[in-house]
Amino acid sequence: MGKSSTAASTHVAVEGGSSLQIPNGCGVAHNTSNKPERLTVHYNLYFACSEGCLPCVKAILDANQDGFDINQGSHNERFSALDYAVWGKKKRGHGAAGNYDAVIQLLEERRAERRRIDV
Repeated sequence: MGKSSTAASTHVAVEGGSSLQIPNGCGVAHNTSNKPERLTVHYNLYFACSEGCLPCVKAILDANQDGFDINQGSHNERFSALDYAVWGKKKRGHGAAGNYDAVIQLLEERRAERRRIDV
């Protein structure tokens, strides 16, 4: 998961018939994959979570409040955004540059909010 500098931007991806925003909150391209199945809002979220990038995670979640399943898993292993954040924290350690605790807290709060809406 390499990083390359880009200007902060937003573009649109269509997933499952829905038009979703992919904002970039910090100016770093977290998702550098060239695989078509990974060029989605969810994979941008997964990569940002795995790197502990709170500005990007927050921007993606805020831009896609409707029609966006925060619990959707990845294609291969079905890991969620929260799984990626926890994995990133374990892999990179507590002294890593990412803000993993804040990302994990945000994802847990959004999951709880979603559960209240769905009930």
